[in-house]
Amino acid sequence: MNIHLIGNAHIDPVWLWRWQEGFAEIKATFAAACDRIREYGDFVFTSACASYYEWVEENAPELFEQIRGYVRDGRWVLVGGWWLQPDCNLPSGEAFARHALYSQRYFREKFGVTATVGYNVDSFGHSASLPKLLRGAGMDAYFFLRPGDHEQELPYLFWWESPDGSRVLAAKISATYGDRLTDLPGALERMHAVYPGNDAPLFYGVGNHGGGPTVKMIETLRAYRGDDRLIFSDPRRFADSVRTLPGLPVVRDELQHHASGCYSTMSAHKKANRTAEARLLAAERWDTVASALFSVPAASEKLTGAWKDVLFNQFHDIMGGCSIREAYDDALAAMGGAIHTADTVRNAAMQRISWAIDTKRGKNVPLSKDFDARTWESEMGGAPHVVFNPHPFPVTAAVELNSRQSRVEDENGTPLPIQTVRASRTNGRDDKFNTLLSLTLPPLSYRTVFACRDLPSPEAANPFVVTETSISNGLVTVRLDPETGCIAGFTAGGRERLAAPSAARVIDCSDADTWAHGIFTFDREVGRFRCESVSIRETGPVRATVRVVSRYRGSVLRQDISLLAGDDAVHVKVFLDWREENRMLKLCFPIAGEPVRAAYEQPFGSIVRDHDSHEEPGHAWAEAGGLALLNDAKYSYSLTPVSGGVSELRLTAVRSAVYADHYGVRDDDCICMDIGRQEFCYALRAHDAGTDYSALFRVARALCMPPEVVPESYHEGKLPLSASFVSSDCENVLLEALKPGEDGGIVLRVFETAGRPARAAIRLPFLGKTVLADLAPNGVKTLRITEDGAAEVNLYEV
Repeated sequence: MNIHLIGNAHIDPVWLWRWQEGFAEIKATFAAACDRIREYGDFVFTSACASYYEWVEENAPELFEQIRGYVRDGRWVLVGGWWLQPDCNLPSGEAFARHALYSQRYFREKFGVTATVGYNVDSFGHSASLPKLLRGAGMDAYFFLRPGDHEQELPYLFWWESPDGSRVLAAKISATYGDRLTDLPGALERMHAVYPGNDAPLFYGVGNHGGGPTVKMIETLRAYRGDDRLIFSDPRRFADSVRTLPGLPVVRDELQHHASGCYSTMSAHKKANRTAEARLLAAERWDTVASALFSVPAASEKLTGAWKDVLFNQFHDIMGGCSIREAYDDALAAMGGAIHTADTVRNAAMQRISWAIDTKRGKNVPLSKDFDARTWESEMGGAPHVVFNPHPFPVTAAVELNSRQSRVEDENGTPLPIQTVRASRTNGRDDKFNTLLSLTLPPLSYRTVFACRDLPSPEAANPFVVTETSISNGLVTVRLDPETGCIAGFTAGGRERLAAPSAARVIDCSDADTWAHGIFTFDREVGRFRCESVSIRETGPVRATVRVVSRYRGSVLRQDISLLAGDDAVHVKVFLDWREENRMLKLCFPIAGEPVRAAYEQPFGSIVRDHDSHEEPGHAWAEAGGLALLNDAKYSYSLTPVSGGVSELRLTAVRSAVYADHYGVRDDDCICMDIGRQEFCYALRAHDAGTDYSALFRVARALCMPPEVVPESYHEGKLPLSASFVSSDCENVLLEALKPGEDGGIVLRVFETAGRPARAAIRLPFLGKTVLADLAPNGVKTLRITEDGAAEVNLYEV
């Protein structure tokens, strides 16, 4: 057998150490690899992760130049094509696209090549969407290690196909990504057993904290005198040697499960990731529009830097919540910086737009020192507020103005139903209230409303019937369990969606380490939250809310359960003060019918799984039995059979594992994560569209990134009181990215959401363009728009 000797160093830039130490280990490992190349004329080194090279380029330029020379000579092989080895379940589809964009372009610019082989040898499972993302990034082969043989039965060499039909050649690494060659005959014997054909890859080198192949390892390989032919090689050469093997199996599935506990650990970081992804996309859209409208430079460099911070902190040991506590001080600081950059760019773009709106509406009231603010508002018909929808689809949402108003009109002078609600501030008896209104906003749009503190507002119809145990808005009804404080019933679309009252279950997971190695289900219930108080907080006409406070021992769960006028979902704002160590809180919603399968959002798509109680990774929505569960911060779900043909769709709200506990060996100095306060939102809505999940993708994004309000002044301007900058005629095509192209023009990225072929006409009136996009079922497409028209490009825009 031909044994392809793949000398590599899997490097964790963060894990049981902080990134500063990781920086040093990368330089030391790369320097050692250069030494081995000089010492051994046939040695080849393989390394991934574009961010590592950028570090070295900036900090050790002489070492970087050595590496460039070895890449040119074929002695140093670039693989991976991503910013680093991320968690391969939890980042969004657009985040994976940015891994490819920034990494492959960096490799091409600095080394004249791009990676053609994917390399995520330590990531904890792999989404079924990855083949289409890999192919879109120019990679046709993929190397991985996990899940292990005890976690999922997989061949060691197969064609891996994503739901859109994209395929890559996948090779599972035998035993380890860093074989230290202490038992070379045993390693070779295993390769004969698991790999078909006459070729097999042997990954060797010191890993995790860096190191790479040592002199002793290379000498051991050179001294081998057995029957196998040992070749210093690389992943590309191995993939090419086996690509034409006949009869390789095809796997049309995700590669799971490993480290199921990592889907729910470290709540603060996971919420920061969801927030950063959403705000960066919104910032890019508005920055692109403002740049085109006003012929000003886009803030691309700032946003690229912010994206890179987010991508770095999607590293599998960071995103998986299994690094040391100090690492999350760094990660949250970086994520906070990225969010701040996104907010700064987005605000600048929105205010550039709002400043150009003709808010005077043709009125010309002379400014007088005798006019106070209220008189001015009355004369002008109200103070202007510009409401921005950051999404490329229509959104109807509750919008809050940061003051108490008596009347609000839309841009046409039509009075809107309003409601006084409690603000977050406490500043005297009358100055602690805001104004709530419901507004429908076209895709990627703004509308101007005018608010007045003195003009009367016509009485609005109130659709709500509210008691301490139920809320109805004429479309849906939610009933509450006075014993537990949880939702007992949810009637929508003419039928009850819950088979029994929901529950807030406390689960013991003290037998699990941080990763939950070898544990796939979490269902050992030790208690439930019980209701402590119920109060009616809001009664309409825009929103009705009942606040329920529940308690389990020292933990408090406060849920503000709301319905909006004209809306068919129940929205829940959660405040959780969690005090349970090595335990988990699951919010559980019973669904009638057996067998039941659940669908989950995954990168640029969805996946349907059986109800086997396994903890499952998912993004902002899951659906089972006609009930959709959405959230703005969590990634871990399960579908668990309970009794009598009933299954529960469960959202894991928190898991307070010990930081970086690899073996379950604890002492008094161990600290549990996620102890204390956190806030998040979830929503329930009916889903009767079968496998067409288009609506769920949209409402989940709106939940994670609501419309924003910019208070304005009175001024003339070239822009009208309302405008929309994007539209599409196809419900099952979702525009995700709208950004300046790396090589000029405007780039947009779309994906198909219903599992059927689609053709979308996407109008971009701010560019005077209409773009046609044809997509395969579950497909992704990237288009660059220039003066000459639109052309398809890959994920790194070539």
